[in-house]
Amino acid sequence: MGRSSKLKIEGGSWQGTKKTFAEEGDEAPAAAGQLPAAEAEAQPAGASGAAGAGKRVKWAKLAIAVLKQAPGRSLRWKKLWKLVWAEAQAGAGEEAAYRDACWQKLQGSSKLSVSGKLVALSS
Repeated sequence: MGRSSKLKIEGGSWQGTKKTFAEEGDEAPAAAGQLPAAEAEAQPAGASGAAGAGKRVKWAKLAIAVLKQAPGRSLRWKKLWKLVWAEAQAGAGEEAAYRDACWQKLQGSSKLSVSGKLVALSS
């Protein structure tokens, strides 16, 4: 029953450094829209290029907006993806990963009906 005398945090030893917050008059506040250095490093690499600065892409909402403008409120997946991708402007070279994520979201949406490769708005 020999327990280690080291402090364990969620299965690992804590080896970090103590962080303190600046007092009111010590430092000027960060400029609007800029993240502190620690938060900027914590964001995933693909998050900064996806539809603005670090915002998640809401594929179902984009698809619904595109389908509302389409005649018959339905489009084939290939055409819908081209229009949604142009609308999202999510990034360059990662299109296949975004396409798969979008397809999964559309299949799970209750507002959209997917039959084969045809995507339509549900009534």
